[in-house]
Amino acid sequence: MTKSPDMGRVEPEFRSLYEFPFDDFQLKAFERIRNGSSVMVAAPTSAGKTVIATYALWQTLHAHRRSIYTTPIKALSNQKRQELEGLFGGNVGLLTGDRSENREAPILVMTTEVLRNMLLDDPASLADVGCIVFDEVHYLADPDRGTIWEESIIMCLPQIQLVCLSATMANASEIASWISQTHRPISLIRHDVRPVPLEHYAFGRSGLILIRDVTGKRVRRVAETVRRHPRHAPRVSPEEVV
Repeated sequence: MTKSPDMGRVEPEFRSLYEFPFDDFQLKAFERIRNGSSVMVAAPTSAGKTVIATYALWQTLHAHRRSIYTTPIKALSNQKRQELEGLFGGNVGLLTGDRSENREAPILVMTTEVLRNMLLDDPASLADVGCIVFDEVHYLADPDRGTIWEESIIMCLPQIQLVCLSATMANASEIASWISQTHRPISLIRHDVRPVPLEHYAFGRSGLILIRDVTGKRVRRVAETVRRHPRHAPRVSPEEVV
């Protein structure tokens, strides 16, 4: 068996849950979590932020404490519960506005609104919670729903370790600074490498036409693509685009 480059830096039991080697930013986050620090991870989609959250849940479970994983919407809560159940069979519950399953489980998945309501109505019920994961914490900047994240972080008991996951954003350091002042010190870990190339295409009668390549360079303009396919051209159905 080929030895993974991160063996020795991660507990073998957790290491065995994944077949791929961990990136440096993940290993850095693992170390901070292992030392009891709160962390905020800002990284592109599909970079592996959830692995860091899973490590925090694994650590808390092995410390015989409870943990909470929050998501912005119920559909995502259902999906996340299913994923975590595959890793922590029998130890994951779900709590949303209309569903309650295995609510006494050591790992509870819920929407951020449910957590905020728990903190308002019965904060004592979270006394044995060691870690809370805030997925999509960049919602703090949302003008309509951001207050839910703000209130949840403000009301969190100071002894709870926070693991905040965010897409890359320009003001990540400002948000980390606010959390450090509002709750307790939090380490910001940034990772700017996008593992899934981002390209922009337009769909015309000849199929997908590249507009902007992976380097961000504009190859052609959408207006030029439209001129190539005049209005009298046959309409493209949604099935063809898919």
